[in-house]
Amino acid sequence: PLAFHVTATMQFAGWGSLGANVARNMSPFRPLIGQLIFSGMFERYPELTIVFAEGGIAWAADACYSLDKVCRAYYSIIKPKLEHLPSHSWKTNCLATFMDDPVGVQCMNWIGADNAMWSIDYPHPESTYGHSGDVAKSVYDALGPVDAAKVLGGNAARLYGL
Repeated sequence: PLAFHVTATMQFAGWGSLGANVARNMSPFRPLIGQLIFSGMFERYPELTIVFAEGGIAWAADACYSLDKVCRAYYSIIKPKLEHLPSHSWKTNCLATFMDDPVGVQCMNWIGADNAMWSIDYPHPESTYGHSGDVAKSVYDALGPVDAAKVLGGNAARLYGL
């Protein structure tokens, strides 16, 4: 798999810049997935697997819906023509990692339990270190045993051949 990690760009300066920069850096993937899908990358390379690392998963639910809508609305002028809707490329070629994303977990019907991987990110400040067990239990409680097993470790084992 090819992995894209969140960035560490300092776009903003002045009062509030730390929070604004961290917020921006934790959610960079929507433009990237749009470029990958609408360029026809996944249709040219159907075996390509992309991992969007440490940017959460909630963004993926809205991206799947919105990119499908864009594809339908602009179908007559989009080039190259796509054989499938963008959400198909997400489901067959993409995964995203998250640490603590209850909104994303609640949107799992859009994201797909096969397309999400839980991570801890120790020792960074945004990690789940110190409350990882509570977060894992909340994922289990929300998804149930089958989907939680995929998200909490099974997908990573499958993806990396562990």
